[in-house]
Order: sequence, then C-alpha cells, then structure tokens
Amino acid sequence: MATLLHRLGLASVRHRLLVTLAWLVALVAVGVGAGTLSGATANSFSIPGQESTTALSLMKERFGDTSAGATVQVVLEAPAGQRITDPANAAKVAEIVATLGRLPGAAAVSNPLDPKAPTVSRDQVAAYSSVTYPVQPSEVTDEQREAITAAVTGARATGLTVEARGEALSNPADIGGASEILGVVVALLVLALTYGSLIAAGMNLLTAIVGVGIGAAGIVTLTGFTELQSTTPILAVMLGLAVGIDYALFIVTRFRHELRRGLSVEGAAAMSVGTAGSAVVTAGLTVVIALAGLFVVGIPFLSEMGIAAAATIVIAVLIAITLVPAILGYIGKRALPRKQRDLAPAAGTGADDELPAGRGFIRGWARLVTEHSWLSLIAAVALLAVIAVPFFSMKTTLAQRAAEGTTQARAQAIIDSRFGPGITSPLIVLIDGPDAVNFAPTVQKHLTSVLPEGTLVLPRGPTVRARPR
Repeated sequence: MATLLHRLGLASVRHRLLVTLAWLVALVAVGVGAGTLSGATANSFSIPGQESTTALSLMKERFGDTSAGATVQVVLEAPAGQRITDPANAAKVAEIVATLGRLPGAAAVSNPLDPKAPTVSRDQVAAYSSVTYPVQPSEVTDEQREAITAAVTGARATGLTVEARGEALSNPADIGGASEILGVVVALLVLALTYGSLIAAGMNLLTAIVGVGIGAAGIVTLTGFTELQSTTPILAVMLGLAVGIDYALFIVTRFRHELRRGLSVEGAAAMSVGTAGSAVVTAGLTVVIALAGLFVVGIPFLSEMGIAAAATIVIAVLIAITLVPAILGYIGKRALPRKQRDLAPAAGTGADDELPAGRGFIRGWARLVTEHSWLSLIAAVALLAVIAVPFFSMKTTLAQRAAEGTTQARAQAIIDSRFGPGITSPLIVLIDGPDAVNFAPTVQKHLTSVLPEGTLVLPRGPTVRARPR
C-alpha cells in the first residue's frame, strides 16, 4: 500500500493543476445538483416493528391525521376562590375555545367543559383544551406558533390564567449555523498556532471544507431522488469536517518533516502520502466500517445517517491522498514557518534530526513524559477520573423541559398541581377490531384493576380512577 500511495502522491503533485480542477469541478457539480435537483426532507421518523409504530399507523388510518399530529394544551385556571365551571367562567372558556378553533392550521379543538369528555381538574379550578394539528410538530409553521401565542395572550384579558404547552410550540432543531462557523474559526486558529504558518493552516482547513461540501451537497442532491431525513446530513458534516482536518494534518505534518530533511517539494509530498497516507487510509476504512454498522440495526434513519457519513469519510480520505499533495505542490516551502524556510537541511535521517535545533515546548514536554512514563500515566488516569465525576450524576432523556418563566413551564406547573404528575404524558392503549367498542370497557376495567393506585384511566367519557389494590 505504501508504494501505491507514494505513486499516487507523486502523480497528484506532478499533475496538481489537473487534480485541483477535477475536485473543483466535482464540488461545483454537486453544488449545482443540490440547488436544482434537491427535494423536501422528512422531519418525522419511525422504528419498524415497534408496537408504538404500529399503533400510530392504525390511529392515523382509523381516525385521520389529527390522531397522531402535533398538539397544544391550552391550560385555563380560574381566579382564587372561583371554579372554572362557574357560569361566568364557563362562558369565558367557551369564548376562548371558539377563538382557538379559528387558529390557522388547527384541525380540531376540544372543549374542556364538554360533559361527554371533560378535562377538568378534580377541584374544578383548572381545565385544558387540546388544539390538534394534522401534521408533525416540526411541520408546524412559525406563523401558526405565533398565532397560538397571540391567542393565549389575548385570552388572558378575560381574567383567567391562560398558559400553553405542547410539542407544536417547540421550534425544530436547527441544523448548522453559528456553532459550526465558530468551530471552523477556532480550528483555523489552532492550526495556525500549531503550524506557525497561516498558509498551511488555511490549506488544511480548505481541503477539509471541500470534502464536507461535496459530501453534504451530494446528500442534498439525493433528496430529489429518494426521501431522506432532515437529520441525515448532521453526522456527515460533523465527522467529515473533523476527519478532513485530521487526515490533512497527518499529510501536512509529514510533508513539513520531509522538507526539513532536504527533500524536494515533489519528493516530500510523495513521501508524506506514502507514509502518513497509509495511516489515513487505515483510519478512514475503520471509521467507514463502524458507520456502515449502523445499517445492521435496522432503523431507517440511523442507516441513512451512517451511510451518508461513511460516504463523506471516503471523500475525505480521497481528498487527503490526492488534493492535499496537489495543494502542497503549490505552496511548497511556505508550509513551513518563515524562520525555517531558509535553514540548511538537517543532517541524518533520525527523528531528532528532522526537527530544527532548539528545545521548544513540545520537545521538552515529550521528553518529560517519556522519561517519567509511569508517573505521567498515573497523573493522566487521575485527571481523567476527576473529569469523569459528572458522569455519575448524568441524566439522559429525550423529553425536553421548558425553560423557567415561559408559558410552557407555567402551563406544566398548573397541570402538575391541579391534575397530578403524568397527565401530560399518557400511555395510549389502542383497541382495534370488529367489536372494539364493546370490548373497550373490559380493557378499561382490567387496566383500572392492575395499574398502581392513583393511576388515571381516561376513556372516552368521564375520568375513572384506579381503585386501590
């Protein structure tokens, strides 16, 4: 492999104009494809074979899109000393429900005071109305969210406490943005300090961005031919940028060492690809195999993310062993710091001779660590143990908690205090069959008897509390 990579690196640097133009044409081609052939991405996903997936599909088939769509709970609380069911307050509730029914995009609005399906707290102080949309939460538009907020704000003029919560109020997660741009800037600064040359740092970052650009634009182009999740490019962009910088760093670092030894620019580029390029290919192949393993899980959106990221890694490897040496042929000795460009070649071929004279912080640190290896190992393990302390109190969840002071947090507090915890995250039991209506009371009775004391069973009708065991 080393011989093959050496020949590839030598051919790339000798025909650097052709190699550079080829990669630029590829970048422009996929960019044009992304702009003209791209289609819409999916914002919802499911896990085949799961009972919940089957239940949601049946609910959508039997009851329509609203059964599995996004919802907003508008919580209404009466003033102190009053009940929400008082005639005056009931009239206000009816007025608010009518307003909610006119919200743009809303498919259904429940009346919390409907005798057939009331959603009133046991003390009759609070109630909530459910606003349902026929789309997934990520498909609710900003205008529709603003309309909900405006309706809630206007309803407070009635004298009732009105708050709202629900997944339809949450904005979908942004993909890309200021964080990625800040990361690129930080990477450029770190590379510039490491290399001592802004040209080498910029070249390293530029080739990584080209690889990520081709991978991401290629994924966007594919959306015009097949349905992909909107989250598919996330892993590809993150890993592509990381390994793109890393792999180019291997090649450039070796190139600089070979220049210090006295090799020509072409010889140094070919040698760097033949030596460090082997590590790049091996590392890239390992990452590709690991990412392709996500396909084994059998979850479609994970398979998409893994394959897209693996393809981006392949592009990063190809760029590292072709475009990087081609660009190195252009910059030549400018890859070295200014004070090292005119130094005489180091004598010998040992590792120490490849570095310029002088101690330097890196060389001194390396000597300190190697001379006191056991002490360094113990210190490193102790430091890692301290850093890992937060792991023992880490809590993971897919549920998002509303920020303090928001209407979502206030609505959640009212529901928890008036209705009890868990009412906002019910477990839905779907009964499907020719005799489902007659069988439902039996299921309700069974659930009431086996569930823990205090569990609420909410059928289509009055609320039923589970009896003590």
